[in-house]
Amino acid sequence: VDHIKVSKYLQTSDILVMPYSSDVTIKGGTKASEFTSPIKLFEYMAAGKPIIATSLSTVNEVLVNNENSIIIQPDSVDELVGAIRTLISDGNLCSNLSKKALTDVKKYSWENRVEKIINGLNLLEKIKFPQNNN
Repeated sequence: VDHIKVSKYLQTSDILVMPYSSDVTIKGGTKASEFTSPIKLFEYMAAGKPIIATSLSTVNEVLVNNENSIIIQPDSVDELVGAIRTLISDGNLCSNLSKKALTDVKKYSWENRVEKIINGLNLLEKIKFPQNNN
């Protein structure tokens, strides 16, 4: 799907799912599960829909089970099916997860990321290193 159409697909969905396997790889076969931060994670959060995602360390840095998403174990079809059934049957949970994800995603906006970088650079300017008088 062309990226320009992605938001329409997200808005017409009831549940957004990121079911990664335990051996997620990127170009060249590099195992990516320890450092990947898929842009779709943030697109899903911004869509305001309930999210089911696989438990990967980088995903768990952003998503919290039963707070802003449902987290399942990699390669577990049973957990995926159970999570979908839970969301289909619990409108309040869908609403709560969606609202929390929509709130949480704001801290990952480009503006906030740039502000953190600028603040970090300003902090570096303030650090004074002792002169080596040798």
